[in-house]
Amino acid sequence: MAKYFLNDQFLNSRLGNSSSYTWKSIWAVKDVLTKGLCWRVGTGINISINDDAWVPDAINFRLSSVVNSMRDLKVNALIDNTERIWKMELIKNTFSEEDAGKILRIPLARAPHDDFLVWGGEASGEFSVCSAYKLLQISDENPRAYALQTIYRKFYKKLWLLNLLTKIKITIWRFSWNYLPTKYRKLATNSSCPRCGERAETINHLFRECPVTVEVWTMLSLQNILIAANMDFVQWLTWVFEQLTPQLDGLENRKLVNTRENRSWSCLPREFIKINFDGAYDGKNNFSASGIVVRNEEGLVILSCSETHQGVASAFAAEAVVCRKAVRVGFENK
Repeated sequence: MAKYFLNDQFLNSRLGNSSSYTWKSIWAVKDVLTKGLCWRVGTGINISINDDAWVPDAINFRLSSVVNSMRDLKVNALIDNTERIWKMELIKNTFSEEDAGKILRIPLARAPHDDFLVWGGEASGEFSVCSAYKLLQISDENPRAYALQTIYRKFYKKLWLLNLLTKIKITIWRFSWNYLPTKYRKLATNSSCPRCGERAETINHLFRECPVTVEVWTMLSLQNILIAANMDFVQWLTWVFEQLTPQLDGLENRKLVNTRENRSWSCLPREFIKINFDGAYDGKNNFSASGIVVRNEEGLVILSCSETHQGVASAFAAEAVVCRKAVRVGFENK
């Protein structure tokens, strides 16, 4: 792919002329990545205050409004690099109360590091297909996808619970989203149906109109499902699914198994210590509390402590704070 963005990043690439089908498909997801990426603040020298996505709790990770006095400034202008804290007074006097609160909740590392991009759809910052899919569903540019997901929620829920092979379920799901690689989708020069040769091989023709398909439905005594010809394909598939579900082999019985084990204390190897820690989070006030207990190889408590923290952005951040504290305690007592 270097031929398309040589000496540059993928996010700055262009489609170009006479591009391959593979490159067009890859390039099509660039906008999704752009909407889901957010800057993780380090030094702040590479992040534009007004133009870049860098506020994790905000819509699209951006400030709610442009601040003219900060138009040409970077985020490092808001950081006291000596103390590695936000310039609280400057932020409160410059931004709206809502934006100021969100900025002040962004944690700053004690040692400055380079700014870098993370995936905003996951608390860990790592990209996942699941979170990208959710981002597509709520996108204003794809309202039909969200509407389908809402309207046919019952259909999808029942589909995944059917006692069928997983590959069959996935195939049905692909039907509903028109993801099958039919000839009509320009994967072949001749789009005619290979079975009847009468019409183009679309999803609708493949499952409803082709004479071969009609004959199969008839042999199965299910020809009545071809009556609803005025429905679009997804509506028809949903209706068919409702008609056939009672004839299928029931729904999977999903029983929750109690996997909790009763464990008693077991002695550690000599000169080892065990550190237990946990955190609690109050999302309304962005407040967290952490607790740490250190025991020796005999199970005796040799150290315990608790601490509260203000301006914590999320439950994930609260866990990270107490984890960092526990690691520091471990190093100090090794």
